[in-house]
Amino acid sequence: MVDSTDPSTAPRADPDAVRTPTVAQSFRTQLIPGADVVDPVTWAGSVPYATGITPRMRIGHSKRFNLLWLLPIGFVVLIATMAAAQHLRGLSSVQVFIEQHLGVGEVRPGETSALPAWLGAQHFLNLFLMVFIIRSGIQVLTDHPRLYWTRHSTPGREWFHI
Repeated sequence: MVDSTDPSTAPRADPDAVRTPTVAQSFRTQLIPGADVVDPVTWAGSVPYATGITPRMRIGHSKRFNLLWLLPIGFVVLIATMAAAQHLRGLSSVQVFIEQHLGVGEVRPGETSALPAWLGAQHFLNLFLMVFIIRSGIQVLTDHPRLYWTRHSTPGREWFHI
Protein backbone atom coordinates (compact mmCIF):
# COMPACT_ATOMS: atom_id res chain seq x y z
CA MET A 1 0.00 0.00 0.00
CA VAL A 2 1.33 3.42 -0.96
CA ASP A 3 0.78 6.36 1.40
CA SER A 4 0.00 9.48 -0.62
CA THR A 5 1.25 11.80 2.15
CA ASP A 6 4.73 10.30 2.08
CA PRO A 7 6.95 12.82 0.20
CA SER A 8 9.21 10.09 -1.15
CA THR A 9 6.32 8.41 -3.00
CA ALA A 10 4.52 11.55 -4.17
CA PRO A 11 4.70 12.14 -7.91
CA ARG A 12 7.25 14.81 -8.77
CA ALA A 13 6.59 17.52 -11.31
CA ASP A 14 8.92 18.16 -14.16
CA PRO A 15 11.42 20.88 -13.05
CA ASP A 16 11.27 22.56 -16.45
CA ALA A 17 7.48 22.84 -16.22
CA VAL A 18 7.68 24.79 -12.95
CA ARG A 19 9.94 27.43 -14.48
CA THR A 20 7.75 28.33 -17.45
CA PRO A 21 6.44 31.92 -17.58
CA THR A 22 2.81 30.87 -17.47
CA VAL A 23 3.28 28.90 -14.26
CA ALA A 24 5.25 31.78 -12.64
CA GLN A 25 2.55 34.25 -13.70
CA SER A 26 -0.16 32.09 -12.15
CA PHE A 27 1.80 32.00 -8.88
CA ARG A 28 2.18 35.78 -8.89
CA THR A 29 -1.56 36.29 -9.25
CA GLN A 30 -2.11 34.21 -6.12
CA LEU A 31 0.24 36.32 -3.97
CA ILE A 32 -1.26 38.74 -1.48
CA PRO A 33 0.57 41.48 0.42
CA GLY A 34 1.70 40.42 3.86
CA ALA A 35 0.60 42.05 7.08
CA ASP A 36 4.15 43.00 7.96
CA VAL A 37 4.71 45.26 4.94
CA VAL A 38 5.77 48.76 5.95
CA ASP A 39 3.73 51.57 4.48
CA PRO A 40 6.08 54.57 4.25
CA VAL A 41 3.21 57.03 4.74
CA THR A 42 1.86 55.58 7.98
CA TRP A 43 4.84 53.64 9.32
CA ALA A 44 5.27 55.88 12.38
CA GLY A 45 1.61 56.05 13.31
CA SER A 46 0.56 59.61 14.08
CA VAL A 47 4.10 61.03 14.15
CA PRO A 48 4.37 63.52 11.28
CA TYR A 49 7.18 63.16 8.77
CA ALA A 50 10.04 65.58 9.42
CA THR A 51 13.39 66.07 7.74
CA GLY A 52 16.63 66.69 9.59
CA ILE A 53 17.37 70.15 10.93
CA THR A 54 20.57 71.84 11.91
CA PRO A 55 21.32 71.80 15.64
CA ARG A 56 19.68 74.64 17.54
CA MET A 57 19.98 75.85 21.10
CA ARG A 58 17.19 77.54 23.01
CA ILE A 59 17.96 80.98 24.37
CA GLY A 60 15.42 82.24 26.84
CA HIS A 61 11.93 80.77 26.74
CA SER A 62 11.02 80.87 23.06
CA LYS A 63 13.98 81.89 20.90
CA ARG A 64 16.22 79.33 19.24
CA PHE A 65 19.77 79.91 18.07
CA ASN A 66 21.16 77.92 15.15
CA LEU A 67 24.47 76.42 16.30
CA LEU A 68 25.98 76.66 12.81
CA TRP A 69 26.27 80.40 13.42
CA LEU A 70 28.95 79.59 16.00
CA LEU A 71 31.43 78.84 13.20
CA PRO A 72 31.55 82.34 11.65
CA ILE A 73 31.12 83.99 15.05
CA GLY A 74 34.04 81.94 16.44
CA PHE A 75 36.16 82.89 13.44
CA VAL A 76 35.46 86.61 13.95
CA VAL A 77 36.24 86.30 17.68
CA LEU A 78 39.52 84.53 16.84
CA ILE A 79 40.57 87.29 14.41
CA ALA A 80 39.63 90.00 16.94
CA THR A 81 41.62 88.24 19.67
CA MET A 82 44.67 88.01 17.42
CA ALA A 83 44.39 91.70 16.55
CA ALA A 84 44.08 92.63 20.25
CA ALA A 85 47.14 90.49 21.12
CA GLN A 86 49.20 92.17 18.39
CA HIS A 87 48.14 95.58 19.67
CA LEU A 88 48.99 94.67 23.30
CA ARG A 89 52.40 93.38 22.25
CA GLY A 90 53.22 96.81 20.84
CA LEU A 91 52.67 98.56 24.18
CA SER A 92 55.87 99.56 26.00
CA SER A 93 54.88 98.03 29.35
CA VAL A 94 54.18 94.67 27.70
CA GLN A 95 57.51 94.79 25.87
CA VAL A 96 59.32 95.40 29.18
CA PHE A 97 57.48 92.43 30.72
CA ILE A 98 58.47 90.19 27.78
CA GLU A 99 62.13 91.22 28.13
CA GLN A 100 62.12 90.45 31.86
CA HIS A 101 60.25 87.17 31.56
CA LEU A 102 61.45 85.34 28.47
CA GLY A 103 59.23 82.32 29.10
CA VAL A 104 62.20 79.95 29.15
CA GLY A 105 63.20 78.23 32.35
CA GLU A 106 66.83 77.72 33.30
CA VAL A 107 68.03 74.15 33.01
CA ARG A 108 70.37 73.11 35.78
CA PRO A 109 73.36 70.93 34.97
CA GLY A 110 72.37 67.27 34.73
CA GLU A 111 68.69 68.01 34.13
CA THR A 112 66.74 67.74 30.92
CA SER A 113 63.88 69.95 29.96
CA ALA A 114 61.82 67.09 28.48
CA LEU A 115 58.89 65.49 30.26
CA PRO A 116 59.42 62.08 31.82
CA ALA A 117 58.09 59.15 29.74
CA TRP A 118 55.48 58.22 32.34
CA LEU A 119 54.09 61.77 32.34
CA GLY A 120 53.90 61.87 28.54
CA ALA A 121 52.09 58.52 28.51
CA GLN A 122 49.70 59.74 31.17
CA HIS A 123 48.91 62.89 29.20
CA PHE A 124 48.32 60.84 26.03
CA LEU A 125 46.00 58.44 27.87
CA ASN A 126 44.13 61.37 29.41
CA LEU A 127 43.61 63.00 25.99
CA PHE A 128 42.60 59.67 24.44
CA LEU A 129 39.94 59.00 27.07
CA MET A 130 38.68 62.59 27.07
CA VAL A 131 37.93 62.27 23.35
CA PHE A 132 35.66 59.30 24.13
CA ILE A 133 33.96 61.13 26.99
CA ILE A 134 33.24 64.19 24.83
CA ARG A 135 32.09 61.97 21.96
CA SER A 136 29.65 60.08 24.18
CA GLY A 137 28.23 63.34 25.54
CA ILE A 138 27.64 64.64 22.02
CA GLN A 139 26.02 61.33 21.10
CA VAL A 140 23.64 61.54 24.07
CA LEU A 141 22.64 65.08 23.07
CA THR A 142 22.01 64.06 19.47
CA ASP A 143 19.99 60.98 20.44
CA HIS A 144 17.88 62.87 23.00
CA PRO A 145 18.45 66.59 22.46
CA ARG A 146 16.35 67.82 25.37
CA LEU A 147 17.52 67.92 28.96
CA TYR A 148 14.89 68.00 31.72
CA TRP A 149 14.98 68.67 35.46
CA THR A 150 12.43 65.93 36.16
CA ARG A 151 12.18 62.36 34.89
CA HIS A 152 8.84 62.95 33.15
CA SER A 153 10.35 64.54 30.00
CA THR A 154 7.43 66.85 29.38
CA PRO A 155 7.94 68.84 26.15
CA GLY A 156 8.20 72.55 26.79
CA ARG A 157 9.72 72.07 30.26
CA GLU A 158 13.27 71.34 29.18
CA TRP A 159 16.08 73.52 30.51
CA PHE A 160 18.39 72.95 27.54
CA HIS A 161 17.49 72.05 23.98
CA ILE A 162 19.65 71.70 20.88
